[in-house]
Amino acid sequence: MSISANAKPVVWVAARIGVDLKTIILGAGSSGCVIANRLSARSDQEVELVESGPDYFGQTLPFDLADGTRNSFKHDWGFKHKVNTQQKYRFPLPRGRVMGGSSAVNTCIALRPQPYDIDEWEAHGAKGWTWEAALPYLNKLETDHDFGDRDDHGGDGPMPLRRHPKSEQTEWSAGFIDACQSLGHPYCEDGNTAGTKGTGPHAMNKIEGRRISAAEAYLTPDVRERENLSILSETTALRFELDGERVTGVTVRDGSGTKTLVADRYICCLGAIQTPRLLLASGIGPKDQVGRLSVELAVPNDFVNKHLLDHPGFAIFYRLHRATEAQRTDPLIQVMCRFGSGRFDNDLVMQPGNRWQFPNVNFRNASMMAMIGKPHGTGSIVYTSADPNVAPQVNSALLDHPLDFKLAVDMYQTLFEVTQQPAMKVLGSPFMPWTKVLKDKNRIAKKVKKYTDSGYHPCGTVPMGEEGQAACAPDGRVYGLDNLQVIDASLFPTIPHANIHLTVLMVAERLADTL
Repeated sequence: MSISANAKPVVWVAARIGVDLKTIILGAGSSGCVIANRLSARSDQEVELVESGPDYFGQTLPFDLADGTRNSFKHDWGFKHKVNTQQKYRFPLPRGRVMGGSSAVNTCIALRPQPYDIDEWEAHGAKGWTWEAALPYLNKLETDHDFGDRDDHGGDGPMPLRRHPKSEQTEWSAGFIDACQSLGHPYCEDGNTAGTKGTGPHAMNKIEGRRISAAEAYLTPDVRERENLSILSETTALRFELDGERVTGVTVRDGSGTKTLVADRYICCLGAIQTPRLLLASGIGPKDQVGRLSVELAVPNDFVNKHLLDHPGFAIFYRLHRATEAQRTDPLIQVMCRFGSGRFDNDLVMQPGNRWQFPNVNFRNASMMAMIGKPHGTGSIVYTSADPNVAPQVNSALLDHPLDFKLAVDMYQTLFEVTQQPAMKVLGSPFMPWTKVLKDKNRIAKKVKKYTDSGYHPCGTVPMGEEGQAACAPDGRVYGLDNLQVIDASLFPTIPHANIHLTVLMVAERLADTL
């Protein structure tokens, strides 16, 4: 399968060495687990998977990782970000530091990208990235327990998906669907069918309340028994060692100190925050950013860490009239409504929250949340140290772009309108901000940035595209280096309108076929 006629294939290294090919995969998040599974299935490959966090295989999985009803904040890098220019404080930006990465700590929403999300990648120079090329890999990665017998879904992939039926939905979630329908939004039984919009249940990667991470789905006992696969946990990548256009090793740190691991090929799957850090710490990137880390420039690449993409999310918080103890264990999110901004048909998402969730506490109340799927604005990351344990300065700039801000104000009014429909109004009333604010567009404009945070979907920091216009080729190869690839959310030229987990898995599945 050809990704780009102009991309230099990474597999040419194998022809040069003439024997087995050893690959080191850095990061066992969603993409790293996929690549480790698919490569180690081939007898001519030797694969070493390196993960900074712990590996609980063969042990009882900690409750926060098994519990698919809410995000986990315990197995985390501890990053924080400044949301926008109006927020004074830095908020948590959780990124999983554990086998499975952020797929092991997320909300379990498994929403596919839309065709326009992928087609625009090719329009941005990532040749070969089209919806037609992506769909077979979206099917390949999943076992859809509701629609797996359809041609546009998968029935035998590693990642199980299902939707909460009405019998499992909370009053708040079920009332939301009724309220959206009363406002003219159609019922949508499957948001993962291309082109769909309207209200209905989310597809989710959890079974009977248990989160199914990429580690659990792809690194099964049978996969781990392969003789050509080795896994190093609690081992952190510090920097690549370079000789001209080749990586000759990667220096890592574990409990015993530092050492250098050597392979023929290196694949960086550390995610949108740590992947650019590792490249810069190795002398790969813009001169000023590399120099800030007191590192000598080795491979100039002006598009490493050029910008940060993320989804702005904002909320109204409600007091429920009939709050119950069960809300402490109810799933945080079960359903959604998707509609269009005018730029696209279905790029805006509303979803009710069945409780207030914060890093260390949950309250028996509810929320109404919205996400801008295709924001205009971009953020930035400033790395002040080459040490991966030193958190960078993340400035997300969410809603700082005037078009995003205007859209958020309009959506805030839409959120309030939904909850004023009889099916929801009987259940709760606004608490933050109050009703008098929500009825006044000028007051909303003063408050909306204060009630905004990240959707926890950082991406696009090492984008793929044409040489001279992007950091990586469409197959993930870092321009200027023969045997180094990036395969994770960093590659996205633009942000998909949806939660990015399934898109990350799809990209890894597709690029695994090119290795």
